[in-house]
Amino acid sequence: MVGRVDLPPPLGVGVTTLHEELLRRNNFHTSSTRSWEAISGIGWHEPTPSELSLAAVRTLSVVVPACNVSYCLPAVLDALEGQHHRHGFEVIVVDDASTDTTAAIAARHPVVTTVLRLPERAGGATARNLGTALARGQTVLYLDADMVLPPHVITDITARATETTVLVASATTCPTTCTRADAASWPSIPNSAQTIGSYGGHRSAARCSTPASR
Repeated sequence: MVGRVDLPPPLGVGVTTLHEELLRRNNFHTSSTRSWEAISGIGWHEPTPSELSLAAVRTLSVVVPACNVSYCLPAVLDALEGQHHRHGFEVIVVDDASTDTTAAIAARHPVVTTVLRLPERAGGATARNLGTALARGQTVLYLDADMVLPPHVITDITARATETTVLVASATTCPTTCTRADAASWPSIPNSAQTIGSYGGHRSAARCSTPASR
């Protein structure tokens, strides 16, 4: 005799599993990007002019989780300071219990608005969550502490972000000597990003390598 198998109780009204939700949605974003291009007058993957009015619609917070990145954090913060964005944005650095001078570098840099130092290692995900809790912007940009942004990227993101969009970008590797002048030349490099989120993304950064990986 085959025993009866008790099935788990059904989910409540209005509740679905993640698998069911992903099956229900799709990643087709062409109509949204084409609409944005028609309004802005520029291509989705093109650098955004600083004077574009769409860039003023949403406020932005940059959250930078950081752990033992004193070798490259100055270049990362210099690149944020060198953005051609015409509107203010906040930069939150969450120091994940670094044992080098990461926290001191962040604390004295003029572009940084908030530095949170954790007493013990919590990991990048926790650092991002804590930074998000402190963020006041309508859009949050998560920036790795070894990624040097070209000067147009903050404007790119604020101009394209909405309540329902997810912008995803890739990165390439650069040596530890990356400077703001280096970043200024990168917009001419062909786009190599892969579309991952609901509304795609565009090339936005170069990643500083550690001395051991150069």
